Amino acid sequence: MANKELFARGATELLVLSVLYRQDMYTYQIKQEIKEQSNDLFNLSESILYSILYKYAKEGYVSEWTQEVKRRIRVYYHLEERGKEYYLHCLEEYKKTSYCLNRLLCDEE
Repeated sequence: MANKELFARGATELLVLSVLYRQDMYTYQIKQEIKEQSNDLFNLSESILYSILYKYAKEGYVSEWTQEVKRRIRVYYHLEERGKEYYLHCLEEYKKTSYCLNRLLCDEE
């Protein structure tokens, strides 16, 4: 069970980076985009999403900016250049790992 959670956490972090790589978003927008793009496979809780965003902010991968929309303040997240580099590195590692796993698992059939 722990391995499944670890795998899901890594995939979730990569998905957050992926949507922010395309455009700045606020938390609900990130959550909905991931949910829709994954056909409901990844339905993030706000606590998980915030913990990922705080971690990335601390690492300097994302920054925040605010905008008033209908008298409410929205906090948007922006993927900084360092975050883009990190995302591309993680994406490359994911592709290598995925390729290797597919080869190994397909050999089993």
